[in-house]
Amino acid sequence: MYSFLGLEVLLLPLFLEKEFYADFEYYKFIIFFIPFFMLGSPSGYLYYKYNHKEEYFKELLFFGFIHYLLILPFLWIYFDNILFVTLCLLMTISLFVEHKLQTQRMFILALSLKPVISIFLIFSFFLFYFGIVDKITLDILFLLMLISFLIWLSISFKKIYFDKNDKLKIKNYFIMVKKGFPINAGTLLIMLFFFCDRFIAKEYYSEYLASYSLSYNLIQFILLALSTLAYVNVVDIGEKYKSINLDFFKEKISYIYKIFFLLLFLFIIFIFIVSKFYPFPNLILFSLVMGILLGNYFTINSLSSIALYFDFFKKILKMMLFLFIINLLLSCIFVFFKMEYVYFIIKTGILLNLSAIYFIYLVINRLEYSDSK
Repeated sequence: MYSFLGLEVLLLPLFLEKEFYADFEYYKFIIFFIPFFMLGSPSGYLYYKYNHKEEYFKELLFFGFIHYLLILPFLWIYFDNILFVTLCLLMTISLFVEHKLQTQRMFILALSLKPVISIFLIFSFFLFYFGIVDKITLDILFLLMLISFLIWLSISFKKIYFDKNDKLKIKNYFIMVKKGFPINAGTLLIMLFFFCDRFIAKEYYSEYLASYSLSYNLIQFILLALSTLAYVNVVDIGEKYKSINLDFFKEKISYIYKIFFLLLFLFIIFIFIVSKFYPFPNLILFSLVMGILLGNYFTINSLSSIALYFDFFKKILKMMLFLFIINLLLSCIFVFFKMEYVYFIIKTGILLNLSAIYFIYLVINRLEYSDSK
């Protein structure tokens, strides 16, 4: 399934102009980023599903749609593209549906959205190669993404079962936001780290934006595998959290690190091979730094649902906020002194790993206390 993601990552920069490729990846990143403005309601849905056995999917879908309509005017005014705004809406709805599929343990379907999008983006290569279109534009790529969203959603809705309670209570949406906001804020801060680096590249180091975009896409071969494990861990930990102990945590993290080291070894070989086909400056350097630092962070972060179920996510959020402020200050200093762009990537990786170390510290303290009872 993920082979289509790989093909997209490798094909698009081959036939799209470097500047256009960088711009499209910038917009695509924002589309995937938009659901975080739902203030954590999807994460709150998971919390109440597993911790209180409450089913609030109808409220999530209905009031989440209304919530998005409040954001829509700002997107429309700023981007002035109806296809882009529609894609942001479909991405938001897809995240709601994805969480519902996750609770039904339909992991393959839940994780198939991005591969489906990749299939249709790959199709743009054939449109160009066979001369069906003279030039690939943003609207063509947006339209292909739109079709992929509609197909995935139509299949997914057929698989979802709804509870028999027809009453919609807006208070249920608010309590999902209240519980999920700290979780969403944590993920939002992580994405803002990446957006900050991407924005700085676009504004001050434009010659490296395509390199950053491609490197970020290439490390998805590592991060998606780790995200898949995190996906399963959300359910596994949610179902067993009352009996989780320190041995369980050590066992889990050891297993995930073994997978990460194997993936990193294969990635290093892979990046030296594929870099020969792309004339992007510092591609190998950016990819290796991201692969090591971000790979290590997401290895640890794949168990972050422990913080959700043991209710110490707010502590991690405060640390993330502090580190993000440090990130902004350092970024301004780096721009002022015109430092090499690779130092922005290293800075982000180190700061994220500091938050991961803090997470491990909190988990060990909490589980040691639980074991001593």
